Amino acid sequence: MNEIERLYTFLVQFPELYLATQEQGQPHILPIRSVHLENGRLYVIGCDKETLQRLNTNPKAALLAVSGQQQLRMEGRLLIEDSRCYFRSAQAELVSPDGTSQAFHISAQRPFENVYGKLIVSCQALPEEPLHSSVIMARMAEAARRAGAAGIRANSTADIQAIRTQVDLPIIGIIKAEYPDSPVYITPTMKEIDALVSAGPDVIALDATDRLRPGNISLADFVAAIRSRYPQQKLMADCSTPAEILQADELGFDYIGTTLVGYTEASRGHRIEENDFEWIRQALEQIHVPLIAEGNIDTPEKARRVLDLGCFSVVVGSAITRPQNIAARFTAALEKEGK
Repeated sequence: MNEIERLYTFLVQFPELYLATQEQGQPHILPIRSVHLENGRLYVIGCDKETLQRLNTNPKAALLAVSGQQQLRMEGRLLIEDSRCYFRSAQAELVSPDGTSQAFHISAQRPFENVYGKLIVSCQALPEEPLHSSVIMARMAEAARRAGAAGIRANSTADIQAIRTQVDLPIIGIIKAEYPDSPVYITPTMKEIDALVSAGPDVIALDATDRLRPGNISLADFVAAIRSRYPQQKLMADCSTPAEILQADELGFDYIGTTLVGYTEASRGHRIEENDFEWIRQALEQIHVPLIAEGNIDTPEKARRVLDLGCFSVVVGSAITRPQNIAARFTAALEKEGK
């Protein structure tokens, strides 16, 4: 029995449950009918529309339960799902009549394996882009969740932390950083790894091309250093060529992505969809870890095809989350037709 299941066995014994929220500094306490455990999530049953709207603005809440001299208080963040809500994460304390207490910590975070056969949405906006904001990226992630996305790819610790407050989907985390002595910019050094580990994404992705990193560090040495410092951290290789995919497999990455196909000197002029995704088909026959299709997957048809071929999951970014790119495709097509 895990932590959330143990907590649930106590909660169902209380005849009275209350939910405490705040709006503009004013407390609101209302009785709720019950709690319900479903798929590892603790749902609060009986919230009215006004309460759900309040939680959508300020997700912090407390669940209060009293039965005689036994008390339970749980504080955390709630997420809205359709017409009901559940605790994204919470700390709880159960105080028994004899004065002893038990502490609980729960989290509804989904395992990364849940993205299998499903869509991961890349929610990123660089500083020069109109939507650059951690708040906006968190809302973008929530929009992706409502659309059925199973995971999120995010850039920067600020965005990852903001997204965590909005959705409980697995996150692939990166930090884009430029250094003068290397073209590698996706999680290039241990500085970025340290920051990402603190932010807590499920998987950390990094450039896994054959280019030297800042300080003339090879990919093999960098991966070895990460494994030594953070042996439990899951890693994803962002590759650009078939040779790099094979190298990433040999180095023991947990996941391999086609993220950088067409974006490096070694892959210039290539597109991932060439010859019916030939590079993906080759990789699937040769590697021993899950392959995640990413990079120029800009139509639902392409996404469906790579999953049918056997990819573990598919990442789509600009075609969903960069409205300036989407609008540019429309305006370019209209201008072309008008000539």
